[in-house]
Amino acid sequence: MAASSGPAGRPLRPTQAFFAGMADVVKAVALWRTHATVMARGMVPAVIVACAMTVVVVGMAFAAPSMARWLADLTGATGWLLTVIAVAFALAIVGATFVAAVVTFTAVTLMVGQPFYERLSRDIDTLPPTVGAGEEPLLTATLRGIGEALRLLLLTVPVGLAGLIVSMIPVVGSAAAFVASALVGGWMLALELTTYPWARRGAVTLRARRAALRPMRPRAWGYGTGAFLVMLIPFAGIVMFPTMVAGATRLVAAGPSTDTRPVVTR
Repeated sequence: MAASSGPAGRPLRPTQAFFAGMADVVKAVALWRTHATVMARGMVPAVIVACAMTVVVVGMAFAAPSMARWLADLTGATGWLLTVIAVAFALAIVGATFVAAVVTFTAVTLMVGQPFYERLSRDIDTLPPTVGAGEEPLLTATLRGIGEALRLLLLTVPVGLAGLIVSMIPVVGSAAAFVASALVGGWMLALELTTYPWARRGAVTLRARRAALRPMRPRAWGYGTGAFLVMLIPFAGIVMFPTMVAGATRLVAAGPSTDTRPVVTR
């Protein structure tokens, strides 16, 4: 899986690379044939975290209509216009909740299942063990992971507000808000899912991963967006989570200049 080249070795255009990244999510399923045991174990943390996240998402889904009606009332609209605004607000609230839930699910599952996913990522990675960077102490890695997850979650606040505004555009507002949420959530997932392979290459922090992904941004963004859309399918995120971690490792390993540790600012 080349990160930036087409069948004849020609560089992919950004749009082509983006959709190739989305296709990589599906292609990663083939890794179950060679890593079935560790992939199956990787589903356990996903099940545990998904149960907790489901309660939060369902609660927000039930609360969304009341919250949307309250926000719509603040606009001073009446009649059918009030209803339209309330529906738009409700969809935006649900959309922002899904973005936050998917990012939280990914970050927490990676932390809870760290031994499983590190083993899975290491088995699939093409980086020689003698070249890779040393692993961080568990406590340090956990605290850093929590801090980075909170930073990403804070970004969902302006995303949610933007979604509220965009969703009010007649006809195309709700669809545009969904696409924007998927793109933002996709980039966040790309940053999270590539945590382990980039850490072995010296890119430990969120800032370092962002810099390391820059040469392959379209494909990585497409991969993250594809993963985000899979997460929206009930129970698919649980089954596919180990697959997405494995595919993200393969994406990084096939990327430009990843055969040796990059020099990246921590």
